[in-house]
Formats: sequence, structure tokens, C-alpha cells
Amino acid sequence: RGTKEGTRRDKYPSRMKGGGERGANIVDAEQPQREVKAEESVCDHRAQVGCLSRFQSPIQAFLRPGAWIPWCRNIRYYAERWVLSTDRITAHKKFMEAVGHFVKGSDGILGQEKIMIYNEDEKQGTATIYCFTKVAEWLDVVEVRFSEPSGLLDKNNCIATIRSFSSGFIPTSVPLAPLLSVALFWMPFAGNDPKTRKFNNTVRVNQIRTHMEDAGGLQVEVKEETQGCSCL
Repeated sequence: RGTKEGTRRDKYPSRMKGGGERGANIVDAEQPQREVKAEESVCDHRAQVGCLSRFQSPIQAFLRPGAWIPWCRNIRYYAERWVLSTDRITAHKKFMEAVGHFVKGSDGILGQEKIMIYNEDEKQGTATIYCFTKVAEWLDVVEVRFSEPSGLLDKNNCIATIRSFSSGFIPTSVPLAPLLSVALFWMPFAGNDPKTRKFNNTVRVNQIRTHMEDAGGLQVEVKEETQGCSCL
């Protein structure tokens, strides 16, 4: 009988007397591993994007009817061209770190949205980030491309073109949203931050650039930005 009890104690330590503490230790030892896995991706801990939005968002982002008409585009499209004090591989990493900071910390506009990384290519120096509103899942898109310098620029620097824009008038959670947004491409609409009363796309780009400068330790010089009907 003693042998059987000893076997049961070894097999089910948390069910025997004093085993609760041993069981707690086992759980505690495994917990950090689960936390690390949750932080491997920028988007793992965010609210999940709906299935319909996942399917329709690449189509609407590609068509981008919200950016078709220049005089209507100004209130929902913003872009900048940068010169950065590092190579394009490092700049790409700092950009993704900035996005991850806002999402994980729930800071800024990005931290208040559902984020889906649609494309990330460090070798090509490109990234495409889908930003959905929490409920209706209106889609804004952030695109960035880092390239090698040309002309008289320092070879240790790189060039970046970043744009943030509202993809269309209809949220991607609505069936046939890309087609409806194409039909309503002429509709004037804008996404404003109710606190600052600034356009979300402008604030989004500014917050990413500021974090790359402050936390990333980069010097980012804005060479061009969208003004009037211009489009980078």
C-alpha cells in the first residue's frame, strides 16, 4: 500500500498534501515562456481583426479609392520623405520597433487601433501596416519604403518615403466593402482625433517619426511632405 501511495504522490504531486505548492511552482516556471511567445509578434495581444476584414482589407488597400481625388484626398492622406542617419536595414528595424512600441503600450493612435502587419520585408526595406478602428473596422494603411541614398547624400544614410491614408468610405467589416467604397470614392470624409482635432494620418506619421528619433536614437530630417494636392 505504501508503494502505491508513493507512486500516486510522484504522478500527481499537486493533488497530494503539500503538492499544491509544488504545482504552483511548475505553473510559475512555465508562465514566462508563454509571455515571451505573446510578445514575439506586434499584433498577438491585440483584439483580433474580423474574418471579413482580413479578407477584404488587402483588396480595399490595393484599390484605395479614398485617395483617388486630389482635392478630397488632402483630409485623409499624408506622406513624408525622410533622410535618416543610418542604413536602410537598421532604419527598417527601428520603424518596426516604433510600431511595436505603440501597439504594446497602447500609446498614440496606433495603440488605440487593431493592427495587422500585412507585409514586412527587411531586405527590400518595405512594410505595410493595416490600422483598423476597434468596432466598425474602418481601414487606414501605413506604407513605408527605405532605399539607398543617391547623389550627394552620405552613403551611411538612407531615404524613406512613408504614407498613411484612409482606404475608403466603407468599413471593411461590411460585405462588399471594396466595391461600395469604389462606388462612393467621391464622398468627402476624414478621420480626426477628437482631442487634438488633427487628422489621424498626419498624427500617425508624426508619432512614428518622433519615436524613431527619441527612442531609436536616429536623426530624421523631413525633406518633403504632402501639401495641397501633392502626393508623394
